[in-house]
Amino acid sequence: MHDLLKPHGVLMLATAVMLLEPGAWCHFGTCCTSFCWINSGTHRRSAFFPHGNDQLEYVRNGTRLAALTSAMCQLCYCRGVVFSLENPVNSCLMLDSSMQMLLSWMAKRAEEGCDNARVLQHSVSLGSWGAESRKPVWIYCNHDLSAALECHGSPERHEPRRGPSLPVTYTCLGYDL
Repeated sequence: MHDLLKPHGVLMLATAVMLLEPGAWCHFGTCCTSFCWINSGTHRRSAFFPHGNDQLEYVRNGTRLAALTSAMCQLCYCRGVVFSLENPVNSCLMLDSSMQMLLSWMAKRAEEGCDNARVLQHSVSLGSWGAESRKPVWIYCNHDLSAALECHGSPERHEPRRGPSLPVTYTCLGYDL
């Protein structure tokens, strides 16, 4: 395990992305505590203040991790690697300036006619995948995952269900900036 807030951790992550073959898939799960609504009383992130209460270390670290994730998504795209990014529904992550820059950069690639340049948003319930929690998450991806997300009912792919699950739903919202 590498500390992504340290230079050697960033280097190891960038090296791992560079070793991926074109067509591979790289999934990011940026730490959500600094962006989720449940902590909004302390992080104070919003559309008007996307960097929130930067007096708190965990908020500053979240902003740094968002910037790193944005850069790694761009690196993935440049390498021909499909990227996806997961965060809880109603997270403030995509309001962060580095994520806004990623969305803007991808929109420019789409305008240029590049393949897989639109960032799509998918909504998924973790319970539909056998998790204890039915927490809904957003997955942002430069590839349409709807077919992969709809296969949630195949029994060979999941642990036994622990209770009722919410159905997998998705919306494909291409960000036009």
